[in-house]
Amino acid sequence: MIGAEEIRRYQSLREAGKKLQGKLLEAIPGGILVSTARELGMWKGGILVADEGDMDVLADRMICDRRWNGKNSLEQLEAALAESALPEDEHRYFRTMKTGRFSLFKIQSTHPGSHGILSDRLVELRTGDPGPSVELVDFGLSETGVPGMLLATRVLDAGGFSMTSGVSFPFTPDKETTIMKYLREKEPGFGKRRLDMPEDYSLYFYRLHRRFGIKVSYESGKK
Repeated sequence: MIGAEEIRRYQSLREAGKKLQGKLLEAIPGGILVSTARELGMWKGGILVADEGDMDVLADRMICDRRWNGKNSLEQLEAALAESALPEDEHRYFRTMKTGRFSLFKIQSTHPGSHGILSDRLVELRTGDPGPSVELVDFGLSETGVPGMLLATRVLDAGGFSMTSGVSFPFTPDKETTIMKYLREKEPGFGKRRLDMPEDYSLYFYRLHRRFGIKVSYESGKK
């Protein structure tokens, strides 16, 4: 059940996330920035070409998915300093980020001003069972999302509710049949191609979103 306490914790975690993200980005090598921008189609002629929304996508992928010396940025931070060195609010968000998983979800219902109820379509496609519903606190989604809409996003377990890492790729309900057919035919078994590794999901669905998705604007503080 999402109530006032969950909303308060969500807002606190979102603010802490902005501060922690800055620290994580500062530690990412320049080579990772260039290679990530290239795979997202944001590096042209030796220049980063990206608007504000693209920069959010780039940052999310670098922080959560890209690895160097065998570790992603969260693991690098954990190895570099004791978690106690982080302020308590950033420490809480750091723990929350470590639970992140990227998947394709379907909106079952929305509760304006607070959250939406989602099922996992990617899990359902693979196993036949979508698993437990996800209570996703997201102010924008709660107001603009509609039942049947698909959302490719990284979900974080915040303890009692879920939240996104800040980047989502929405698809209108009428695109579901096309996307599911595309996944079944183009990615048989999700092996040996772009969905064979969890760290590739964000890249894959970013590209799929550019083909089938809804244009989205990212507004700080309203996610």
